Amino acid sequence: MNFPTNFKTFIFQTESVVDKVPIEIFVAIKTKHQTPKNIDPDGKPGYKNDVAAIYVHPYPPLGGNFCNNVVTRLSNELAKNSTDIGIHLLVNTRGAGNSGGKTSWTGENEVHDISGILGGLDKGMIPIYGNQTGSNIKAAGLDIIENENQNYLDLKELGINRVLLIGYSFGAMVISGIDTFGFGFDVSMVLISYPYSVMWALSLFNSKKYLKNIEQTLSRIQKAYGNKEFRRVLMVSGSKDNFTSIETYKEWWNEMQSTIVDNEHKDILTTRIIPDVDHFYFGKEILVFECVYSWLNGL
Repeated sequence: MNFPTNFKTFIFQTESVVDKVPIEIFVAIKTKHQTPKNIDPDGKPGYKNDVAAIYVHPYPPLGGNFCNNVVTRLSNELAKNSTDIGIHLLVNTRGAGNSGGKTSWTGENEVHDISGILGGLDKGMIPIYGNQTGSNIKAAGLDIIENENQNYLDLKELGINRVLLIGYSFGAMVISGIDTFGFGFDVSMVLISYPYSVMWALSLFNSKKYLKNIEQTLSRIQKAYGNKEFRRVLMVSGSKDNFTSIETYKEWWNEMQSTIVDNEHKDILTTRIIPDVDHFYFGKEILVFECVYSWLNGL
């Protein structure tokens, strides 16, 4: 991981809300995260640090983990360029890296695991697996809340008001199954190379459940429009995706856009095609960052 020098990094394990197996998380936190909101240390307005970015990687049985080329490049570039993101959390889903358990057949356990992390972030305290009291956490400027039965990573002082959920391939499917309205902060989603045409294999024929949740999310964002300006969805894909044709993507995206009845609300869903790029983005990861960063600056 190649984060800027103004970020402290560490790895810890939280507990799955499903079965308490360890879920590994790489954390990069900006050292100036305690700067008052809207006050830039250099005197410029708009320095908030109130956004947490959470990244979910491709399919573990095929080698997916938080060291994935797209996940690492995107998180590193956002850390270098975004003044609003104060903390980055790269998650190893069950069965990946040092996370326990096995990849589920339907993706449902992973949905609950990421939702559990969001819930902990919402409360300002994420459970620590096995009551670890790592010096690496304290070296990053964070505290550990020590209880008799459970220790927690203390994030209350960060003042997180917004969350950017970023999923790539299988990770995109996972985050699309989350109820993003179930928390006290606004959540935007970035779905990179959504595995639309192969979801039947990744979800054990439960594709409709995930797709329906995306539609419902767009509908709820539309109803809350004006009050929830940060709640948006971005979809990015390469024009030469190996698993879903560009024609299929465009047809699906047009169907979703047609559900947004008010033209003033069309910015709820943004779609981007990166020319001459396949599903894996090798050597072209920077193009994904450029799409995400330009969209993020418009929120």
